[in-house]
Amino acid sequence: MANFKTPPVFSEAKPYSRWIEEVKAWQEVTDLKKEKHGLAVALSLPEEGAKSIRDKVFNEIDLEDLKKETGVSTLIKFMDNVFKKDELSAAYEAYTSFDRYRRQTETTMEEFVTEFEKLYNKTKKYKMELPKPVLAFKLLESAQLEHKDRQLVLTAVDYKEPDKMFEQMQNSLKKFFGQQSMPPPEAKKEWLSRQSQHSLQHKRQLSSLEEGAIEEQGVEDMVTDSQVLQIMRDQTLLEEVEAVEEVGEI
Repeated sequence: MANFKTPPVFSEAKPYSRWIEEVKAWQEVTDLKKEKHGLAVALSLPEEGAKSIRDKVFNEIDLEDLKKETGVSTLIKFMDNVFKKDELSAAYEAYTSFDRYRRQTETTMEEFVTEFEKLYNKTKKYKMELPKPVLAFKLLESAQLEHKDRQLVLTAVDYKEPDKMFEQMQNSLKKFFGQQSMPPPEAKKEWLSRQSQHSLQHKRQLSSLEEGAIEEQGVEDMVTDSQVLQIMRDQTLLEEVEAVEEVGEI
C-alpha cells in the first residue's frame, strides 16, 4: 500500500494508465524531495513477474537520470514503451468481452445482469463509457428475451429520465425475470415440436369444418365451441412455429 513515502504498487492486475495517475498523485503528497522521486518509484517496481520490470529499468536507464527532478518522467517514458501497447490490447479484450456478452442457457437474469455490469466496469477502466440510454438498451438486447418479454420490461423504464435508464432496466429485468433462466435449445425445440403436432391435428379439424365436409350432427359430436376456439388458437401457434422454423431459430 502506498503512503507519503512509498509510491503506489505496480501490478499487472491494475491498468497501466491507473498506475500512472496514482504515481502523479503520490508526487503531489509525498514528503520526499523531487530528485528522489524517480529512484523511489523505480525501487518500488516488482522484481518478479510484470516482465521483471525493475531489472529492465536499472539495466536500461542511467542511475543519474533517475536521480534528477525529471526522474519520474524519464521512468514513465521508458515504461510507456513496454506497457502502453499491452494496455491497448487489454482495453480491446475488455471491450470485446463486454460487446459480445449474451445471456446463456441456464443463466438466471440476476446472474446475467451482474456479469454484464462487471464486464462494463472493466471497459470503464480504459475510459470507454456508453451513454446510459445506449447501455440500457444494450443490456435489454443482450438478455435475449422474446419480443413480448422485452415489451414487458420496457413498461418499467422511463425514457424521459435518460440518466436513470440503465438502473431502471436492471431493476426491471430482475423484477420480472430475476431467477428465471433460459431453457436449453433442445428443450425449446422439443416443446415447439409437440405443440406443432398438436396444432396440426386441430388445423385439419378446422379445415374440415370450413369445407363443410362434416355433417352438422358430426360436428356437434366432434368438437364443442370451446374446442373450436382452441383449434383457432393452435392454428395461430402453428403459424408462429412455422415462422420460427423458417428463420432457423430452432
